[in-house]
Amino acid sequence: MVCTGSPKRGGISTETESYMGFKIEDIYDLKRNIAGIKAVVGYATGRSQVVADGRNYNTILEGVSPEFLQTMLS
Repeated sequence: MVCTGSPKRGGISTETESYMGFKIEDIYDLKRNIAGIKAVVGYATGRSQVVADGRNYNTILEGVSPEFLQTMLS
């Protein structure tokens, strides 16, 4: 697994702009340019506030690239 690091410092979340994450092109470049890599899956996570029925909820949003399911099943 390759990660770019954590958006937290000392247990305190930092702003999104304060750390550099992978771009989607980066994850595909890894597979194309490094021998032996069998699968590459992009993953993103973040926090957001959602409003429903007049109430605010803090939630975590997560997403993966389309290759995730095929990679997990192989």
